[in-house]
Amino acid sequence: MRLGALVVPATLLPAVPREATPPAVATVDIVDVGHGSCVVVRTPEMVSLIDTGPGGAILEYLLREGVAEIDTIVISHADADHIGGLSAILSQQIPVRAIIWNPDALKTSEIWKDLVYQIADLHNSGATCATQNATQDTRVAVGSGDVEIVILAPGVALQHLGPGATDRNDRHISSNSASVVAQVRAGNVPVALVPGDLDELGLIHIMEAGLRDRLKSHFLVLPHHGGHCGTPSATRRMTSDLVTAVSPDAVFVSNGRGGYGNPRAEVVRLVLDAAPGVKIACTQLSAVCSQLPVARTASPAAYSSGWARGFSCAGTVRVQVGHDYSVSFNGAPHQSFVSSSVPAHLC
Repeated sequence: MRLGALVVPATLLPAVPREATPPAVATVDIVDVGHGSCVVVRTPEMVSLIDTGPGGAILEYLLREGVAEIDTIVISHADADHIGGLSAILSQQIPVRAIIWNPDALKTSEIWKDLVYQIADLHNSGATCATQNATQDTRVAVGSGDVEIVILAPGVALQHLGPGATDRNDRHISSNSASVVAQVRAGNVPVALVPGDLDELGLIHIMEAGLRDRLKSHFLVLPHHGGHCGTPSATRRMTSDLVTAVSPDAVFVSNGRGGYGNPRAEVVRLVLDAAPGVKIACTQLSAVCSQLPVARTASPAAYSSGWARGFSCAGTVRVQVGHDYSVSFNGAPHQSFVSSSVPAHLC
């Protein structure tokens, strides 16, 4: 999905050949950005992001990984903890060839409004393409090895009614209802499901559209950073139904150590009830699991915003996609860490 060279120079990061990407068909990094979400899909030819986290952590990741340009960024929805890093990327004049996103008239935050105008200026200057809407069956190629990001939701109805409207059953559509649900695929293998902050209504629309079976993936990034997604009853239904449909080998929680208390113990229990024995890995060490930070001795495989402060748990989670489209992640360091140093761990 390469859209041509840009005129915007990369002033922050040195140009590094894409061959520096680890030797695999693709890597999928669930980046430790603190309380927020950012997933980076890389092949030897291209780099794409699903969300960008809340601030400058993504810049540190890009520098550490030698990424000087980005082919596509998919934005799930307009919450600051999913879009803040995009403004930082664009402000540093890192080339971004395409941005796939949806409007949100309900979002009145200054960060969203400023970002909209920032992207509009780049689009008008020809520096990036920001006209593609994120809707069901939009496909983003990531290199030449049959690696792609496939958008499963929102469907046409939710996208065009939009946040603030009601559907034909008079159910209120929130920004989370219309959150982009993206699936990373390699060949015919569904590698990871990244559902943004999908809520119960959004999931109901997916089910009503007959897309339940398409949710199945090896890995799931848990929405809402392991927190509540509405009322307690909605959280129970949503978490159980989503995890059951995805049937993941492992669940990743992109959380920050701080005032949000994520992941919630009750949400972790719901995940384990829906998928007994599933592996759970959080990017940062929840205060629920350990009241005090815990220093890590080994260096992380990839940049982790919480590492230096003892906030890291799994840190940035790296999934490898092999040339035979086998998928794996090395969970042994995380398992060893929580077993030896976090006796009250929820996972």
